[in-house]
Amino acid sequence: MPSNSFDTLAAIIEKRYPDGIKWDTDIPTGPVFSLLDNTAKTHGNRPAFDFLGKKWTWSDIHKQSIKLAASLQNMGVKKGTCVGIFLPNSPLYLISYYAILRTGATVVNFNPLYAPRELESQINDSNTTVMITANLTILHGKIKNMIGKTCLENIIVGTFTDMLPFPKNILFGIFKRGDIEPVTVTDNVHALGNMLKHNKNPQNVDIDPENDVAVLQYTGGTTGTPKGAMLTHANLTANAEQCAMWLADARPGEDKMVGVIPFFHVFAMTAVLNLSVRYGLEIIATPRFDLKD
Repeated sequence: MPSNSFDTLAAIIEKRYPDGIKWDTDIPTGPVFSLLDNTAKTHGNRPAFDFLGKKWTWSDIHKQSIKLAASLQNMGVKKGTCVGIFLPNSPLYLISYYAILRTGATVVNFNPLYAPRELESQINDSNTTVMITANLTILHGKIKNMIGKTCLENIIVGTFTDMLPFPKNILFGIFKRGDIEPVTVTDNVHALGNMLKHNKNPQNVDIDPENDVAVLQYTGGTTGTPKGAMLTHANLTANAEQCAMWLADARPGEDKMVGVIPFFHVFAMTAVLNLSVRYGLEIIATPRFDLKD
């Protein structure tokens, strides 16, 4: 296309943009975890996550993520390691996602509704050696059988009721105990709570935003077997910045984001999770869609 035609087309398109947005704006990029670092500094005491009535501040999320990153490094997680997240929308997902990226490792998103054969296929295809999940039958009940059957070596298990407010944490354990999977800690199965009982900081990792793969995001597989798309730190931070530009009237540290779309989906990972971290929006998450809620 001739340059003058391109300029004309750009001018027409730009007229539809909100004030202040230019089609050729320079988009800043960097390590994905810098989004959380910045928000924890500026909005640390503001609400970050509301999970069925229990709330965390940005400072809470940041501290837990830092601790988990240090424990992951102690486990041997580093650049080149693929770490899976097998969780519904929850604060543990946010904590895990940013902890993994801080180590330089790559996040691999897994759909909590995957059947065992789908889990097995994606674990082996991505070479996921560590998985973070929760002690629910729908999650740990399936993933525990993958050790020895796939390349998976370690499972980190969080306690679901720890994320619930009182008295829901008590009632869930009574009335939904059939949904809770007993967890036996072994050399390969680790309790998340134990991994957070320290005050160590993770080692700093040099991140090349343009080339280091932050997330291995599997496609929907509508035209065949799902394939892992490599997303760099620059890809994801640029996406968050682009979304932030279009949400210029948002009030950082004050507004709220309802997280209904699952975080393991690439759209929600950008437009709900990372955008909320970028702006300090309180995420009101639901583990599954319920119209009445």
